[in-house]
Amino acid sequence: MTRTDTRPAFVATDPGIAGPGTVAVEDWDAMFAAVTARLALIGQPQYQTSAAKTADERLALVRAAVLECVLALEQLHSTALQRLAKRDSAR
Repeated sequence: MTRTDTRPAFVATDPGIAGPGTVAVEDWDAMFAAVTARLALIGQPQYQTSAAKTADERLALVRAAVLECVLALEQLHSTALQRLAKRDSAR
């Protein structure tokens, strides 16, 4: 599946973990795939020139997209840490 929309794929909340911005475990593969696809899209020359006219606009577009990917990866990391802490406290 090719995603042409440049917005973040989704932000889900894992009902088993309190806190905003966590990702349901069953969505991890989809989120990793979305981030990977987004980063691959960012690397394409047509992505960098499609919506921007100047070099500064292209740079801003790429930076924003990369930061969205970082945010998604941070959400996955945070969820993983919370799940590990929850599992360890249940022992």
